[in-house]
Amino acid sequence: MLFERVAQPDCTRGYLLDGFPRTIAQAETFDQKLDTSTQLVVVNLKVPDEELIRRLSGRRVCPTCNKIYHIDTSPPQVAGICDTCKTPLEQRKDDMPEVIVERLRVYYKQTAPVVEHYKQKGLLYEVDGKQDSRVVFDSIMNYMQKTDRVP
Repeated sequence: MLFERVAQPDCTRGYLLDGFPRTIAQAETFDQKLDTSTQLVVVNLKVPDEELIRRLSGRRVCPTCNKIYHIDTSPPQVAGICDTCKTPLEQRKDDMPEVIVERLRVYYKQTAPVVEHYKQKGLLYEVDGKQDSRVVFDSIMNYMQKTDRVP
């Protein structure tokens, strides 16, 4: 499905994959099937585990209108209540600290080797993900333009 999708005309200038490949087997299959004219850049956002846990576990969502909040960086006007529809906010199971810790364990076992795989191929660009999101975005875009990877 992936290669059918990225072969569509709207992907001719490029496309972004988020969270794929997740394993060495997926990376190797992706590498083999990738069009040889495609310029590949792999971006790794480096964020300490403690910060990831803080960011993810602070996320809250409105089950009615799906508006997303963060208890520290984007809280609702009234704690625990959606500003838009006044519904009590919920914390997704995936955002519970114990679930995040398990997800990180799986990441280090299965996905971290993918980062090293692309680093050895000279295709990895690492960014300090602790920075402001605009700084992170600008850093990635500047890298892409500097390396002639964005038309």
